[in-house]
Amino acid sequence: MKNRVIIIEDGLVYFNGDNELYKRALIRFDKNYGEIPNKLQSSFNSRIYNYDVDLIRIKYSARMIGADKLYKIILSNHSEKFIKKDILEIITELNRVLACIKQKQ
Repeated sequence: MKNRVIIIEDGLVYFNGDNELYKRALIRFDKNYGEIPNKLQSSFNSRIYNYDVDLIRIKYSARMIGADKLYKIILSNHSEKFIKKDILEIITELNRVLACIKQKQ
């Protein structure tokens, strides 16, 4: 079933099937990116915060944990500067991924 927020099987591929390493990656993702949705939401209107750097890091981390939709949203929108609609879509999906991780802990 490929419509899940996080596809565990896809994430495990990056960790050679090691559940413990994968679980640590999920925890690390939550720790590293848990505040990003709030940062994005509060700062994109003011244009003070350069979110491109965080989104590039999130993109690859999302792929590693199996958050394929988040990865694809960032990948498809990163060819040019992100627009407001893109950021809102990324915030929504990132919040879904973070909530899913919290449920698995």
